Amino acid sequence: MRKIKVITPSGRVVIETSATTFGELRAESSFPHVDLTKNEVTIKGSDVSLRLDTAALPEGDLVMYVTATEQKAGMSKEAYYNSLTEGQIIDLCNERGLEWRYDKEVNIDSLLEDDAELNESISQENLKDNLKERLSKVVTELQDIIESFDDEDYEFDLQEVKRLSEAVKNIK
Repeated sequence: MRKIKVITPSGRVVIETSATTFGELRAESSFPHVDLTKNEVTIKGSDVSLRLDTAALPEGDLVMYVTATEQKAGMSKEAYYNSLTEGQIIDLCNERGLEWRYDKEVNIDSLLEDDAELNESISQENLKDNLKERLSKVVTELQDIIESFDDEDYEFDLQEVKRLSEAVKNIK
């Protein structure tokens, strides 16, 4: 048995396997779903790209990267981290409060994991801000509709809309 670490844009997984071909590895239940029409699987430290299920895997433990075939402009975070010196990586780990080791790969993995957690946090914050903005628009529209009525029977509804408006403003 050997360990194969698969790093994808959404995370990473370590698989203990005796697979000798890419197809056998992909058949493992813990191997992430990879759409090979949109992604490329490469082996760290080589120019080998795995596309066919019959492709032989190198012996021993290894690391694989799953990347989009169409890269957006700029450098991936992983490529950026790999371009840094050991000292720069240690400085980054220290800035983020991450424990660092005398192993560049382990430190890069820690930084990538921290990035994934940060991206999840930012994503949730953006979702909350978006929801707050949408609710605010709905409340404003309701206020406009209710205020357009001159009938006193709608006064209670206007107070309720104002209460909702305050509640939306207090969303944290």
